[in-house]
Amino acid sequence: MQHISWDRCSASQFKQAVRWALAVGAHLTARQLASQGAECHLDDAELQDMARILAPPRVIQTGLPPDPAIAANRQWLALHAKEYLGRLVALRDGALVATADTVAELKEKIRGLDRVFVTRVA
Repeated sequence: MQHISWDRCSASQFKQAVRWALAVGAHLTARQLASQGAECHLDDAELQDMARILAPPRVIQTGLPPDPAIAANRQWLALHAKEYLGRLVALRDGALVATADTVAELKEKIRGLDRVFVTRVA
């Protein structure tokens, strides 16, 4: 088996290697290749994006108070789910905003609303 000299690889070779690694489910390898490729090719925007997207998650802020909307939405679902079986529901702060059978239909109904929780009731 031949050893790959990654420091000699072009940006396009790195990008293809990342894509192949992702295609076979080797996500950690894809992360490492993207990171190394981004370091070797600082001017390649796509490799920089790959490295950023595949980077390990990081905690931005901790100790925030719980969002009361989450509990309110759960409570609404516990009380009303049987009425909307099989349908998509859009909730905000524990209140029903819209219902629909398809995502496209729901998008038309809730366009422009912030902080909307959407789920299909099963």
